[in-house]
Amino acid sequence: MYHLDKQVQLQENISLPTCMYHIEPLNTISKLDVASSYYGQSGNTLLDHTTSDMKVPDSVLKLEARQEGILKKLKDLKQQVLLLEQKQGCPRITGGTPAVGTAASHVPVKEGVVHDMVISAHPKHAPYGLLILRQMLKNCGMPVYASNHVHSSIPEVGQNLKTQFADAPCGGRSSHQLGFTVQWKSVKSTDLMVNPIAQSKVVGEANIVRYISRLFPQNSPYNYEACGTIEGIAEVDTMFDTIQSNVIEGKNKDKAAMVKQYNARLANSKWLLGGDMSIVDVFAWSAFKQTGLDVTAPAHLSKWSKALDQLAHMKTVKYYRGHGRKMSEGGHGRKSSERKASESGGRLRKNSERKSAERKISESGGRPRKNSERKTSESGGHSRKNSESTSHNKRNSESSSKPYKKEKKSLKQAENTETVAKEVVINGTSELQKQHLSRKEFEDYLKNHNIRYQAKDHEEVFTVEAMMKYVQNMPGLHMKNLFLKDKKKKYYLFSARHDVDVKLNEIAKLIGTKELRFADEKIMFDLLGVKQGCVTAYALVNDKDHAVEFLLDEEAMNEAHSFVNFHPLSNAATLGISPSDLKKFIALTGHKAKLLKL
Repeated sequence: MYHLDKQVQLQENISLPTCMYHIEPLNTISKLDVASSYYGQSGNTLLDHTTSDMKVPDSVLKLEARQEGILKKLKDLKQQVLLLEQKQGCPRITGGTPAVGTAASHVPVKEGVVHDMVISAHPKHAPYGLLILRQMLKNCGMPVYASNHVHSSIPEVGQNLKTQFADAPCGGRSSHQLGFTVQWKSVKSTDLMVNPIAQSKVVGEANIVRYISRLFPQNSPYNYEACGTIEGIAEVDTMFDTIQSNVIEGKNKDKAAMVKQYNARLANSKWLLGGDMSIVDVFAWSAFKQTGLDVTAPAHLSKWSKALDQLAHMKTVKYYRGHGRKMSEGGHGRKSSERKASESGGRLRKNSERKSAERKISESGGRPRKNSERKTSESGGHSRKNSESTSHNKRNSESSSKPYKKEKKSLKQAENTETVAKEVVINGTSELQKQHLSRKEFEDYLKNHNIRYQAKDHEEVFTVEAMMKYVQNMPGLHMKNLFLKDKKKKYYLFSARHDVDVKLNEIAKLIGTKELRFADEKIMFDLLGVKQGCVTAYALVNDKDHAVEFLLDEEAMNEAHSFVNFHPLSNAATLGISPSDLKKFIALTGHKAKLLKL
């Protein structure tokens, strides 16, 4: 806007500083290595390069002498390492392109020392991959001593599982190079303790299998990081992570997608990565087995699973652990329609029939009552003698029980059996395992754990009203029990005070689920070991695999009550224990009660 004349004349070139502080150089000699003798040159030190008129500071001479001493020590140390490698027989990589992966420099296990790997796992998520890995390591000349122990956080582990994870192919423990010690423990994820002092762990079965794969020789295909290409290693790692997140930790829809994807992959090849078995097959088999997806697997996946069963020296278990579903001799899971037909007595029921059945299930145990029984109960236990009324009740009874004729037949067969047995074949040996306790065995169980109780025998009852006639003078809370399932087929055992009005939709909101309804009696018997009318909180003792979540009226934990009463696995008696002992009993079974305010 305005032009002004210069008031001060400045220099045209202004030299700006290039550093913040100027320091005098300590050494005026440049382009010389202070410790040049490291490169094998003799007589190439500072003194050789100085002139008569140049004085070397004493500090520089001391620095040179100190560095020469350090380099000499490093050279001696290098010679010692080389001698140690030759003595131990460790291979050295001499030039060429370094191998890809952290397992490239494989170091064999030292002779005469048992390298033990301690793996913590929950019995519900058993790391079955170890069964095959120890066989493959044995074939590579590294026999594995396998053992397992039960931590105090787990009430009980089945003998089958203990037998599978125990092996001593070379006799005593000291005759082996490797040891797999599985500790059955209440942990969320399987982990491997790498350094007990630093408490560093490898978490997740995918990472454990990846870690153990590095024990194989460099030329073994199972050591995929040492002998594989970059693309191959990336593919294996991706599949490991996908199986861990979608199969072991995933939701039902994720698991179904993985079953479909891998079945399609196995339609074109025998193994997941082509014609040869890989480390991916081992981990995938373990994941499908511990989640039960191998039971109902489609044809190609089932064939692949049975091939790996043989490698692990396992045979098909007739009853699937944790869900009570029967399996065929060959291991193929039944179709959904076949399973539903079996559960309904051999005939597929219509939706209207199923809903009618659920409405008629009693709160005490779930047995559908005949109209004649219900009218008898309403009239105080006395049946009408009027012929017309009797005839009417008979017709109603026949019409209402028609969909259950075949179910009753199977129920009678179940009632004649005191316990349920599982036939398991391991290493060619068959053994029967009793899973369900009887009433007498349950009372012995309480005595063994110093739990005091009161008990009263009475006639068999199937409703709360009928039960209260016999136990109304018995002290304590009297509970009613329901066996339920939600939309996702998750099972619940619900216990509440006998006089509380229970609405399933309200209970569903309290626990954050949808479509809560009564579960099938066969599933109830397989999981809890009780018949219709005998549903009880004490049946948790039979749920070894913790497949049922326990929902409890919070009033049952009120210490003001002297006893909390349930059926003792039989509807012909009532047995009560104190609230504190109830809490103790629930902990002994390995369950956690979700307390509800009703």
